[in-house]
Amino acid sequence: MIMIKELVFLSLFITTIKSDANYQSIDCQSNRYLEPCRCHNDRQNGDKIETINCTSVSVDLKLLSQQLGDRLFKEPSKGYKIQRLEIQKTGITKIQSKVFDKIAFIEIAIIDNQKLDYIDKNAFNGSTDSLEVINIIDNRRLYSDPRMAEDLWKLIQKFVKLREIRVTGSAITSIPSHAFRSHDGHRNRLKHVDLSHNKIHTIGDYAFEDLSSPSLDLILSHNRIYTIGKHVFRFTPSKAVIRMIDLSHNQLTADSFDVDSFTKMGRSLATLSLKDNRIDTLHEPVFGALFDRSDRNYFILEVVGNQIRCDCPLQWTVKTKYCYTDKSVPVSHQIVSLKCGQRWEPITQYDFSYCPKMTDRLSPSCQRGYNSAVNTHPMIWFITIVYIIHTTRTAPSPSPTCPPAHIIFPCDCNSTSGQFDCGKTISSNLVLKQIFQESSRQTAHKHTLIFQRFLFQNSIVDQIESESLDSFGFREISIERNDYLVSIDEQAFKSTYNITDRVYFLGNPSIGVEKSKVMKFFNVLSQFRNASLIHAIDCGLEFIPDNAFRPLLGVQTRLQRLSFANNRIISVGNNPFIHLPNIRFLSLHDNRIDRLSNGSLRLNDSSYHVFIDLSKNQLNSTSFDSQALSAIKRPFDLQLADNMIAFLNETTFKSLFKRSITIKLWRNPVNCSDCRMKWTSNEKKCGDMNNTISYAQRIDFQCKLFKDMFRKCRNDTFAGDEQLIDNPLA
Repeated sequence: MIMIKELVFLSLFITTIKSDANYQSIDCQSNRYLEPCRCHNDRQNGDKIETINCTSVSVDLKLLSQQLGDRLFKEPSKGYKIQRLEIQKTGITKIQSKVFDKIAFIEIAIIDNQKLDYIDKNAFNGSTDSLEVINIIDNRRLYSDPRMAEDLWKLIQKFVKLREIRVTGSAITSIPSHAFRSHDGHRNRLKHVDLSHNKIHTIGDYAFEDLSSPSLDLILSHNRIYTIGKHVFRFTPSKAVIRMIDLSHNQLTADSFDVDSFTKMGRSLATLSLKDNRIDTLHEPVFGALFDRSDRNYFILEVVGNQIRCDCPLQWTVKTKYCYTDKSVPVSHQIVSLKCGQRWEPITQYDFSYCPKMTDRLSPSCQRGYNSAVNTHPMIWFITIVYIIHTTRTAPSPSPTCPPAHIIFPCDCNSTSGQFDCGKTISSNLVLKQIFQESSRQTAHKHTLIFQRFLFQNSIVDQIESESLDSFGFREISIERNDYLVSIDEQAFKSTYNITDRVYFLGNPSIGVEKSKVMKFFNVLSQFRNASLIHAIDCGLEFIPDNAFRPLLGVQTRLQRLSFANNRIISVGNNPFIHLPNIRFLSLHDNRIDRLSNGSLRLNDSSYHVFIDLSKNQLNSTSFDSQALSAIKRPFDLQLADNMIAFLNETTFKSLFKRSITIKLWRNPVNCSDCRMKWTSNEKKCGDMNNTISYAQRIDFQCKLFKDMFRKCRNDTFAGDEQLIDNPLA
């Protein structure tokens, strides 16, 4: 028989942990039969060999296997197992068939072998009944040939006692169906599967069905996965919980999931991580069933690092209530870090007040068997169905047919989505205007043609002229990344002012550079009388003028969300928002605001709760005029994080607590024992309730303020508590 030798640079570490009647004790200090490797004895266990270590040497794997079989044992014993085999940082290119055909290992680690591209499915046949842990880590070329990757899964299927699998940092591109099927038909020991940091883009149906461990972690992060089919996460039905499925850092979008991707898993899931993908919304038919768990334990969905948009379809996340163990009433679920875009604050029901009304509802499992303390009205599903029918009936009608491509060139039009995409090769606004004028003549419609979206991006135009859209209307207008755009005529969007629901000006750094044209820009925004959302983000605005939003075409009663984040705003004029009666969200974060006058944030009386974001500005303790915040005549949450505020001035802030408010002060240089903060530790009555609450309990920051902290301070400087208008605990 010809011995085929593999001479490689190898780091080989072997540990023996189990004695055997045929085991031969060897003194590793004097015996050199494994040179150039060295072995080590376990001095506390009768000088049994504990380790064999071969580091950066040429070694014949076949010969080594023979030496282990012939010299460590007088007679080969199938019951003898070696704890660990480690192959690390070598020049090895392949691990051939039956290299360790008779040696049994409990753990195998193949780490950081940059030339290794193949492991034969029969390489470790001796370990089929013993191997518990396999780590194949950072072998960048491993299975770079997809035709050979099948052997990886056949190799794994041989080991019937696996507890942990880690195959990370390799070149594998897919996971086949039934990838983890065991030769003995059981996979109830395997609790940890880590396939992260590979090049996986597709996963076969029923890939994980054979994993039946009572507790399972499935890590698929840092890959290239772009779709999840409806049969991918199907498991053998069981009451056992899957602790984690990690799909973070992939290429998943909102449309990557089938409606049944998670509805028929067969097992409950505790945590699903979708962090750092490309998801912009969460569809209830896809994710709702994950929260409605029959075991009533909490489910966590992690979505931080996605640009989630607060559209009406997201309303279910705050409207549906689920029944959990040890709760006397149903509770709304927790979606970890569910925020919209770059917002600081998680979404609330106020974010959807402009949407068709959706009734609070109980999940199906709540209705099936919750206790009598919960009012499960028999009409709950009827209400839900009515809501669905209502929204279906009021849905926008299909967009009209796009004009001929040669007429609108270089713009594109998609009849299915109803989107016009212009700008990339447009060098003059006249070109844009001519496109829509000619399109109007060709279609010969007497009325406005209403499409879903107008996207104008990456152009080099410096202005948008009057009536540029001619007779076209759009439900959404998005003007994005036009570096030279300085001016927009007040009648630029005349045909769509009464139609458009959402307005975006994103990444246009020259808007606001010419101060004389800033008021014209706000006049444009003010004329979108039916808009529910206006965002002017990452532009060049340096100030918000007096009376910025005026009722030029009527009061903007539908406007709920307004953002001027990531501009260069230094000052906010007088009464810019006073004509916005139903505003719910106002963001001015990431600017340079250092002063707020008495009229900067003035809002008229309303019961509507408003969230105001002033984080990441240059505000300090003296930046607020005495009535700057009390001019907000409604309940509000105020975000002041990441400023330079050292204390809250009693004159400015105390009167605010007449209403239901919260103030967030994280990452400000607040001195928790500053005597000027003493007033916040005092208590006030909560409306008609019998309990009391301290002012500090409505301030969210790093301090816990108690009266004992201020013993060194003088007596209280204020006279009495404020009489409440509403209940601060409401």
